[in-house]
Amino acid sequence: MDFIDNGFIQSIIQAEKNKNNVKLLDYKIYRKAVGEGNNVSSEVSRLRVNYEKDGKIIEKTFFMKIPSLSPLYGILKRVGIYEKECHMYTTILPEMHKLVQNEDSLSPRCYLSTDSSILIFEDLRESGYEIIDRRAQLDFEQTAAAFRILAKFHALSLKLNETHPEELNRVKRECIYCPGNIQLIQSSYQRLLRVVQQTPQIKHLHSKLFQLKDNLWDITLDLIGSKSNSLNVLNHGDYWSSNIMFKKEKQDMKIRVKLVDFQNCRWCNPVIDILSLFITSVQFQVFENKGDDLLEIYHDTFTYWLKFLKCEETYTLDELKTDMKNTYLFGLNVIAGVLPLAMRKPNDLNLKKAVDDENNINNDEAARMYQEEKYIDAVIKWMLFYEENGVI
Repeated sequence: MDFIDNGFIQSIIQAEKNKNNVKLLDYKIYRKAVGEGNNVSSEVSRLRVNYEKDGKIIEKTFFMKIPSLSPLYGILKRVGIYEKECHMYTTILPEMHKLVQNEDSLSPRCYLSTDSSILIFEDLRESGYEIIDRRAQLDFEQTAAAFRILAKFHALSLKLNETHPEELNRVKRECIYCPGNIQLIQSSYQRLLRVVQQTPQIKHLHSKLFQLKDNLWDITLDLIGSKSNSLNVLNHGDYWSSNIMFKKEKQDMKIRVKLVDFQNCRWCNPVIDILSLFITSVQFQVFENKGDDLLEIYHDTFTYWLKFLKCEETYTLDELKTDMKNTYLFGLNVIAGVLPLAMRKPNDLNLKKAVDDENNINNDEAARMYQEEKYIDAVIKWMLFYEENGVI
């Protein structure tokens, strides 16, 4: 962290509420500021600063996201996710907030950003926000809150597509399902196939899933592409519990939410985000028993914001449910590639060992996640659901 010095810290303090004439007293960096396994694309640290303003000593904590310190930096930088996230925090999200001035912001305030080296945010922990245990997964109320803010984000993106189309175009490009990642995506699916083949409850589904192997890439590209005959919004693109922060107000017990990590945004149907959250982060019994209720909550919120923003687009609940059913095959990628990350124990993936000096994935290191009991249990439930609903 050679780039962090007194001048760098001073610039952050001055950006915080436009403070001038401040005197830096001291600072301390706390490495690994989030739980092990909650962040793989960057190293996340906290920066505690003491400074003097008008004779008053103030202590402030900032949240630092440093992509270059991640072992995966070489792989992820080449697809442009860091530049995309910087543009989201410095331009797109502030413009969204201007549209709803009296509302809470969707995300933490970003004080400083460079294209690929560092992002400095307000520390949401100071105001009571926290990340839910990803292995415990979200209950109904938490999921409902996550869908309400997602619906708001999606609706705001439609408005920005009218008012700032050129700026929004900069973050629409697909960064995950692109040619350079074909081998990575396919190897994840191969691991899922092995899990299915070795699990008695779902072993009978292996042949059907195997038959999809050669076509799944093309099916995925079709599902995540924008279409002229359906609704398209800016998807978060990596919508799972580790990228959602919750705060429960003591007075009214209302759950407030902030979103983080906008690296994988894409322009496509909103159900891609919805399905991703269901699979990776929602307790399966909540999805099974309350899934339709949650879709209605999303739809009601989305419709409210469309009207508030005076958007011309319409989207019926029946259209949402139909799009959801038509998109279930995309979920195989989520089950194969993201669910193992969500269900793994903190020591199930050593990032420093997962990638070699030439940015190749260590398959033996990655394979441990697919042996985790919670992951296998989730795969069983989702595969049986897919079978019962005619997806496979």
